[in-house]
Amino acid sequence: MMSSVIAYRPCPEHLIRCILFISHELARVLSNVCGEAVPPACGSQECSFENAVFAIRSFGEREDSNHGCQPNFKCGDVEVFWGKRLGRSAVVNKEVSPKEIQEIFFQCLKSIWDMEDASREL
Repeated sequence: MMSSVIAYRPCPEHLIRCILFISHELARVLSNVCGEAVPPACGSQECSFENAVFAIRSFGEREDSNHGCQPNFKCGDVEVFWGKRLGRSAVVNKEVSPKEIQEIFFQCLKSIWDMEDASREL
């Protein structure tokens, strides 16, 4: 039986910058929705968020006794891991084209803005 080994590669800088923007936009929207300050998930404070489109976790939230080490960021089949802060020893599980990064960026932002719009309707 062959085991599949994932060859992680350095995460492209433009993907790191997209995740950073997504994290800060998520913090802004959650702060507005919750009415209290929410730190970005890519910082040093432990926090996590997941919806139907993507998941983002701070360094301390990656460990899960049921699932092992979870990625810090996951959207579709793209998984990114990093050290204590985003960009520190960041690796990605597959080659990601600029077009894929653009799609990830807009999908994640749309899901965040949809959540914000839904909260305004309440």
